[in-house]
Amino acid sequence: TISSTSNENGTMYYVVTASSTAPTSAQVKAGQNNLGTAAIKSGNDTVTANTAKSFNLTGLTSETQYYFYFAA
Repeated sequence: TISSTSNENGTMYYVVTASSTAPTSAQVKAGQNNLGTAAIKSGNDTVTANTAKSFNLTGLTSETQYYFYFAA
């Protein structure tokens, strides 16, 4: 499970990548990593300002380092 809090109402997007280099907000919204290719996982959901939003992830490999990025 990953979570983040937005300071605005709207849509929160996330990507899971293998890179510590952050993608741009546009890439996160498009479900891409920093190289512009498909992220390992991505998704979105509506959020309410100042309320934590959680995303349950499945299918990831144990003992593998992943990086999570959010954009709202």
